[in-house]
Amino acid sequence: MQATSFKVSDSLYLVCNPVSKSEPAKLVEVPTNHVVIIDCSGSMSCDLPNIRTQLKQKLPKLLRAKDTISIIWFSGRNQCGILLEAEKVAGLEDLKAVEDAIDRWLRPVCLTGFKEPLELAATLIAKLKTTVPGNVSSLFFISDGCDNCSSRTDVLKVVENLAPMLSSATFVEYGYYADRPLLTQMAQTAGGALIFAEDFPRYAPSFEAVMQRKVSGASKISVKISGEVVGGFAFAMVDGDLLTFSLDSGVVQVPEDLPEIWYASSSSVGKLELEINAIAQNVLGIKAA
Repeated sequence: MQATSFKVSDSLYLVCNPVSKSEPAKLVEVPTNHVVIIDCSGSMSCDLPNIRTQLKQKLPKLLRAKDTISIIWFSGRNQCGILLEAEKVAGLEDLKAVEDAIDRWLRPVCLTGFKEPLELAATLIAKLKTTVPGNVSSLFFISDGCDNCSSRTDVLKVVENLAPMLSSATFVEYGYYADRPLLTQMAQTAGGALIFAEDFPRYAPSFEAVMQRKVSGASKISVKISGEVVGGFAFAMVDGDLLTFSLDSGVVQVPEDLPEIWYASSSSVGKLELEINAIAQNVLGIKAA
């Protein structure tokens, strides 16, 4: 299958690169192990009460019968832990234990360190492959700050090791002081989505949407892309979510049932189609300025 380029300017093209060799299969619901990593640094003090309330009130309605929820809290170096491990919130007897754990552990502590909770998530997900066979794993990570305990390189290396274990990943940039560049790189490395949430009212529906998302169990494959890729990443839209994939030596790792990926290139790749301006004018009736 041939890539298709759409000219934006003389030195910029939007490239569509097919991935799947056949029509994508209808998505089948797969039981999901939701692994939620929550920043409990001091700057989260005002927001953690709302996050605790949402988790206690909404989890029983968001999780499906065979889904599990694991919650990891973190702050600074040597300050992280698993407060829930593969819990099924199926009845009131389970819910009470969940609420007690949330109230006990989701409290503000001190600094911010991404590396250790991500390592803990990797260990947990590897364990879940044995203890909860047949389920896929989805990662949800939220932080309002900058990592002041580990280097960016070390954090991204952990995400790189974690990525093959995940069928879905979402990183939340919470508020205006979160480390957007690092969180963006984390999302790209994991082949996941980055969400910006200004405050809790904007965060709450995003969390609920991710918990209710149908997750595909498709394996990841290597896709070689050509051209002079701008920004070092490719992207795709899946059920309204923008997924990003880091480029490594001309290759991206993507789910095998993904129909296509897109990227920007400074040169044309494959078949050259109409210019973007012409498409906008023909389809939308927009005339270039």
